[in-house]
Amino acid sequence: MNERLSPSFLFDAQEMAGADRFEAYRGLYASGSDVSLAGADFRARVEVQKLGRLVMFERHLNDVTHERTPRRVRADGFEHFTLQLNLSGRLLADLPEGPLEVGPGEIVVFDMTRPQRTRASGAHFLTFSVARDVMEAASLSAFTLHGTLLTGGQAGILADLMRSFVRHRVAEQPDSAGAATRMFREALAMALGAAEASSSPGGDSLARVRLLIEHHLAASELSPVWIARKAGLSRTRLYELFKPIGGIAAYVQARRTARLRALLGRPENGMRSVAQLAFQAGFAAESHAIRLYKRRFGETPGHHRRQLQDLQHPLPAAASGFHGWIDDINR
Repeated sequence: MNERLSPSFLFDAQEMAGADRFEAYRGLYASGSDVSLAGADFRARVEVQKLGRLVMFERHLNDVTHERTPRRVRADGFEHFTLQLNLSGRLLADLPEGPLEVGPGEIVVFDMTRPQRTRASGAHFLTFSVARDVMEAASLSAFTLHGTLLTGGQAGILADLMRSFVRHRVAEQPDSAGAATRMFREALAMALGAAEASSSPGGDSLARVRLLIEHHLAASELSPVWIARKAGLSRTRLYELFKPIGGIAAYVQARRTARLRALLGRPENGMRSVAQLAFQAGFAAESHAIRLYKRRFGETPGHHRRQLQDLQHPLPAAASGFHGWIDDINR
């Protein structure tokens, strides 16, 4: 994050000439979603705050639709999650599994690596963009959360915290990011029903091993035997810990393909080959990296890179700030 940027940003379509309002709003989100009108009474007010590994949006929207198509999902490289807390009005979501209405006080979880479409009608809601590592620290099954609706007591504490962060402008308080992110992660874990697993000895061990893997992802010696020895666990215990999320080998492969996708999206890597980036992500062979990448994302790394280049365009001045913040939480 560029420290010279203010930790907050405001867009209000009502302050613009009528003919320019919607185009300005659509340009604001050009880097992350396709925006269209859903009625004749378009209104939009968006305030954004950056807080460590979170980007927090307070939105007042009417007659507007946001969509992340499969093509955009494949092309933009976003890996973060969003939590949308509806405060009032109608917030409708279309997912591959079917339609969903998010009622006041409810929170819907979206995985930005999967398609989605939302429509807002007289809606006042909060959107928290959450770095993938924060979400994965809160839930062992983050990859299954797309479209999950949190309601009632399940969402209450998390919803209260989200409101409090925005209302009290925590992003503008010095040295608050680390503690606030930890508070948010714990509330998120509770809302997702993961508090018991996180506080158990097994939960602590799993968190420690995952951190170990992240720090040594590029190491050629990152095998189950090496991981178990470094973590002070038996191989049997290591396999037990990772069985619910697909196994230790599959987890390491998934993290390496995710790391490769993130590296492909960084402008400073534009002159580096896929083979070089695959090695940096921890793969021993480019062919293995390409095969696993295509299995997960439905395309080759080279194709993904070409799509990123095709989508490059200058950002509106108003969008450049928080677009950088979104980019930051995806790195």
